[in-house]
Amino acid sequence: LDQQVLEAGGLELAIDGGGRRDLAEPRRPGVAEDRQRERADEHPLVAKSQTNLGMYLTIQGGERGQPANVEHLQEAAQLLQAALQLRLRVLGPGHPDVAHSYLALGRLARAKSDHPRAESLYKNALRINEEALGSKHPYLGHCMLGLARLYALDRRIELAQSTYEATLSLWRQTMPPQHPLIAKCMFALAVLRQDIDPTDSMQKYQQVLNIWDRTIDRKHPDYQACLRRMEIMSFSAMAS
Repeated sequence: LDQQVLEAGGLELAIDGGGRRDLAEPRRPGVAEDRQRERADEHPLVAKSQTNLGMYLTIQGGERGQPANVEHLQEAAQLLQAALQLRLRVLGPGHPDVAHSYLALGRLARAKSDHPRAESLYKNALRINEEALGSKHPYLGHCMLGLARLYALDRRIELAQSTYEATLSLWRQTMPPQHPLIAKCMFALAVLRQDIDPTDSMQKYQQVLNIWDRTIDRKHPDYQACLRRMEIMSFSAMAS
């Protein structure tokens, strides 16, 4: 008879190869198997999956303006904290992946309207990335953009503008000129300055569309948002 392996109650029943179905003694996983499983649970890719899911739940939980989903935000917090602790244990406190966890937790704090905590987390992420990667690495821009958006929400306009401008300058030095992140930052800066300098904002909106025409679909929500702002500004200029 062919060998078979039967499972019962989580225990493996080994079958010998001598032509009989004699059941061996139930065998629990050995020490080596336990350690292999523990190593798998501690792999950085586990933290990456936890972070990705946590960020998705953050967006679903209320970051984009919809009513807050408390359950999603609670689950996101558990996942992101677990990912952070795993990365701290395995990679150490100065690793860029730890900075990524702080950045994700900052977005969660912003979604929960805890702006002081969000600012602290963004600054932690920025400091770690700067120490690990240098002051001219494009990864720093994600932390800076998070801070700029937070300052804009708090109506700290001058600080928000200077941070957007610093982010834009960094990405222009380190990315291709048509990169969609450059357009995204420029769009946010134009929105911030729309009431301060409408002419400059209109020019920035057009530059944004010139980039997005080459990089994203015209049905994309960001593209449509930029178009609507230009249309509203044009209508207001004609009516005045």
